Amino acid sequence: MTHPAIVLLRAINLGSHHKLPMAQLVALLEQAQCTEVQTYIQSGNVILRSKLQGDALRKHLESQLLAKLGVEIPVVVCSLDHWHTLAARCPFEQDNPTHLHVMFFAQPLAPVPLLEPLRYAPERFAIDQREIFLHLPKGMGVSKLAPVISRKYPEGTARNWRTVLALTALAEKLTA
Repeated sequence: MTHPAIVLLRAINLGSHHKLPMAQLVALLEQAQCTEVQTYIQSGNVILRSKLQGDALRKHLESQLLAKLGVEIPVVVCSLDHWHTLAARCPFEQDNPTHLHVMFFAQPLAPVPLLEPLRYAPERFAIDQREIFLHLPKGMGVSKLAPVISRKYPEGTARNWRTVLALTALAEKLTA
């Protein structure tokens, strides 16, 4: 039996870093025994089915990427059940997807505040399970909060809310 999953690769196709054409990524994932592989844009967003789940799938894909590309690429694997709860767990308004971002992590995060929230107002963050939700009214590119969180939690991979919504729609088609 295969299980649907959303897989996020960290730091590929950002500028000149870790160039990986999506056709090559799909072929690599299919060689790693994944099926119904679909990518979304060029930044390591994948919907797929696999016999493996969770941490086992993450470790398998990281080892395959290292073996085939010679580069360590961190991977985050989300079950569709976990993914579908993102909108419900998001503490910020979702009416403007350009202001909302999510940093995803492979492992659960400690629910301890890492910064003084008022110091970065009107930017806000919230830690929940394996994600950090970011509300950035002026965007990621000029954010003062996002780089601080990225330095404190360098193993995360961020996606904007539009990408989250697009991956949700693709995942729903996969399971229909």
